[in-house]
Amino acid sequence: MSDPPASSTILNAWMPPGRRVSGSTGVGSGLFNAAQQLGGSVGLAVLSSVSLHFAGQRTEQVIGPITTALSGDPEAVGRALLQATFTEGVTHAFLVGSILLLIASLIVWTNNDERNCAEESASER
Repeated sequence: MSDPPASSTILNAWMPPGRRVSGSTGVGSGLFNAAQQLGGSVGLAVLSSVSLHFAGQRTEQVIGPITTALSGDPEAVGRALLQATFTEGVTHAFLVGSILLLIASLIVWTNNDERNCAEESASER
């Protein structure tokens, strides 16, 4: 007999032992896909907001010096502002994303009890 799909295993891991269903692969797959889509959209919204926030702050800081240094070329001012602000925003977005990934890894690592999972799977067989 083959092992159940990972989505079914994930769904059954969250349910109490008395309520686990063996034929719940469709529900598990749907739950996993919904969580993945929701996490991606919320994550993108958070990182975009962080990026725009810090890009806006950086624009206020550098607009004066850049326009003074490149006063004769408005196109060059626009390019320099875009480079300075985009870099600042993306840097902070990656930093926040890294911190969130570290927090998520710590949550998974502290809640991963391999002994408990091995004992439950042995008792079910």
